[in-house]
Amino acid sequence: MGCMIVFLFIFYKLVGFLCRLCKRFIERVVYNLCSRQEFLEDLKRFEHDLIRMEMLNRLNDKENSNV
Repeated sequence: MGCMIVFLFIFYKLVGFLCRLCKRFIERVVYNLCSRQEFLEDLKRFEHDLIRMEMLNRLNDKENSNV
């Protein structure tokens, strides 16, 4: 009976450890995924800003050349 209690206690601790480990792993995966999505959104925004700036520069150059 005593061995069974010790075994159950060790099993309980092992399962708790694995659950915490899995929780940390899942949190890390979700954090990395969110960070990657934010980075890609920022990159798209930056690309759109560059395109907009280039178009404004071309428009400004056209206006200056016509004056």
